[in-house]
Amino acid sequence: MPFCPKCGTEYQEGTKFCGKCGENVNGEAVTTIPGTTTDASATSIPAGTPAVAPAPVKKEGPNFFQKLLDTKDYTDEIGAEDIKQNKVMALLPICGALAYILFHLIDLGLLGFVVFAGLMVAPCLTYKKSAFVRFQLSQIYVAFFGVLLFGIIDGPVSNFFYHLIAPTSYEIYLNNAALQIGVGDVFIVIRAILGFMVEGLLHIIFLGLPVFTLVVGLINVIKNKAKAMPFIGKIKVTFEK
Repeated sequence: MPFCPKCGTEYQEGTKFCGKCGENVNGEAVTTIPGTTTDASATSIPAGTPAVAPAPVKKEGPNFFQKLLDTKDYTDEIGAEDIKQNKVMALLPICGALAYILFHLIDLGLLGFVVFAGLMVAPCLTYKKSAFVRFQLSQIYVAFFGVLLFGIIDGPVSNFFYHLIAPTSYEIYLNNAALQIGVGDVFIVIRAILGFMVEGLLHIIFLGLPVFTLVVGLINVIKNKAKAMPFIGKIKVTFEK
């Protein structure tokens, strides 16, 4: 005997409606009791329906910065013990290069070079005892060369755009004199401010790349990792033991 797919009441074959709940059964026999299995008519795929393959899941690859930071790791080759014992010596050259950039931004490049050289003394005296210090020195020489190169380009370009926008000293002098009698040109003041802003922005753009490289190297050392710095990791500078 068939059963109603809705309430499970048994009914006579050929009946169109369930006598208990009024469900339209259309005379179709349901030989299983509801609750024991799911309704096949609701879950089965009609015969002849073409199979559709599931849409492939798109795997997102690493973004630009992830690729940039995914540099070669020499930690296992150098050894965790060497890294921990010589961590400070490895940090000094990076801090020296960052200090040079800071002093360069405030037009004290010579003092920055003195600071960099001072912080390089101890690592250069002890590099033979540590593979980790040699590894960091091999990177910092390349990085500092890049800093000097960008600094050489930065100076003339920044000065050119500053003088292109900002008023001349003579214009500023005349404007200051005119301000004393209340007829100064505000546009000259605006040009002076814009000139300083453009010059500062160009400094940041030119030195931003070396700063990013050095900061990544600094973070790697703090994390006890001997990883190559971005951009310069493939340039090799060797030191004899």
